[in-house]
Amino acid sequence: MSKNDLIQISKIVQEALKPLNQKINKLDSRMGKFDSKMDKLDSRMDNLDSKVNKLDKKIDTVDQKLSNRIDNVEKGINDKINNIDKKLDKAQEDISDILTEVIRHHSSLSKRVDRIEDHLGFTKS
Repeated sequence: MSKNDLIQISKIVQEALKPLNQKINKLDSRMGKFDSKMDKLDSRMDNLDSKVNKLDKKIDTVDQKLSNRIDNVEKGINDKINNIDKKLDKAQEDISDILTEVIRHHSSLSKRVDRIEDHLGFTKS
């Protein structure tokens, strides 16, 4: 085989491979575009992951603040209830003391009225 034959065979092979090379080049171009789009998607996913993590942290913070707030309100309500209970107990004691005095004074007044009525000659019916 001569050099010219080899050159001819090379040209024939190149011509035969031309459509395949074009398809390969087209696939390379498409792969480049695909890789570019995948990089953008990866970047978006990373960005979304970051935002989700930030939201999770904010939710945790809000949840903790709400929990603390509820605990504080509950403690405040319990303190007020205890204070009201103490005031009611004190009021009950005071009323009991007042009633004891009223009963004592009533008894004393009743005896005086009876003596005055006896002295004045009123009759009881």
